[in-house]
Amino acid sequence: MYESFYGFREKPFSLIPDPEFFYRSSNHRAALSLLEYGLFNRSGFIVITGEIGTGKSLLLRKMMGEAGQELTIGLISNTHGNFQSLMPWMMGIFNLRPRSRDQASVHRKFAEFLDREHALKRRVVLVVDEAQNLEPSMLEELRLLSNMNSGKDPILQIVLSGQPGLRDLLRRSDMIQFAQRIDAEYHLEPMNAEETDRYIHHRVKTAGREIPLFEEEAFSLIYRISGGVPRLINQACERSLVYGFAEQAERISARLVAEAASDRIAGRIIPFVKDSGLTSFLNGRERPVRDQEGNGEWPTHRSERSGSAEASGKASGMAYQKGMELKEAGRRDEAVPFFEKAAEDPAYWMKASFLAGLCHREAGRSDEALKLFRRALSDYSAPGREVIRVRYEMGCVLEEQGKIEEALDCFQRVRFMERGFGDVADRIERLTESMTLRQSRLVRFRKRLKGLARALLAIFNGSLQKFNQFLISR
Repeated sequence: MYESFYGFREKPFSLIPDPEFFYRSSNHRAALSLLEYGLFNRSGFIVITGEIGTGKSLLLRKMMGEAGQELTIGLISNTHGNFQSLMPWMMGIFNLRPRSRDQASVHRKFAEFLDREHALKRRVVLVVDEAQNLEPSMLEELRLLSNMNSGKDPILQIVLSGQPGLRDLLRRSDMIQFAQRIDAEYHLEPMNAEETDRYIHHRVKTAGREIPLFEEEAFSLIYRISGGVPRLINQACERSLVYGFAEQAERISARLVAEAASDRIAGRIIPFVKDSGLTSFLNGRERPVRDQEGNGEWPTHRSERSGSAEASGKASGMAYQKGMELKEAGRRDEAVPFFEKAAEDPAYWMKASFLAGLCHREAGRSDEALKLFRRALSDYSAPGREVIRVRYEMGCVLEEQGKIEEALDCFQRVRFMERGFGDVADRIERLTESMTLRQSRLVRFRKRLKGLARALLAIFNGSLQKFNQFLISR
């Protein structure tokens, strides 16, 4: 969708592990070196752990892609509690088919496979991803398989990768025999702020864009909401690019990042670091917000606008309540100043701005309503339901003004946050048809205009020719 607009060959922040996009942060470089060292030195067991999204799967695929011909690698990537034994999965990934399914025949077939690979001077490497899901009995099965060796060197090496639960499992008292077999281990940590910046630059450049895309303030916000976790960085950047494309923004600002992240948090699905990142960033001095015109700026903290704690407390609550009473009584113009007063308090910022906007809309002042709706949306830490209401009303006003593309964007964002909200689906369908009809009319108009231009040119050329003949005859 946005690739050609930003000059990408492909999506730079896809969640699919792609070794081409592998970034060698200090942690990932150390982990990859340990993997290579363990394989080269014929370690029996290698363990890689890390929190969710830190890049373990990508690290394994990078290692497998760079493995030499002397290694025969098999990957089990989908472990779960229903596994009764690993042997059937191991036989499958190495394309082994025993004559019988009894345990003795299966083990004999696997041993023959190991001996055959050893005779060809190849070592067999079994990689188990998401190994935290393995039962202790399965780890014991792996331990017994590791006893298969030829002389001094093991002919089967095993790499386990998993979440921190794998470390907890291996530290259990009944797992001492297994833990003593581990030759190398590494725990992946999230990236720091500097590495997060370089990671984003790396993926943008790898995807084909040489010109910087993210503004400096955006890097800081992305790090703080992602905690330096690669998968969360990818999600924040991917969503920001979608929002940037929707606004036809040449660069990705902190405002776009904040808006994209807050919408995902409102959906209560994406685990961005809200408490220590987004909320504090947006509510602090450095938070990027939009002014009443919808323009990006770096204003002072909203509590400074309120003047005092008292204004953001009891007085603001009284002003808000008075505004509600006037609005319900139909005295909208009188209600607006009270809502404006309440909006000086961060606690009432969004809902008071929204209600003031509704008053203007009901009074027929759509431009004033839009300004206040945009101001309400600058509260990126507001509850998702409130954000949906504001976006919906904003879309309705834009549709009434004939701003089809902007209205469609509002309704699409509402549908993304809550698919069945109101009549959003019908509005999107209607606006989409309207845009298609408008485009077809524009095409027809351009064709007519070209036809008229050709006709006028023909008339002019004919007149010019007659005039030249007249001059010659004279």
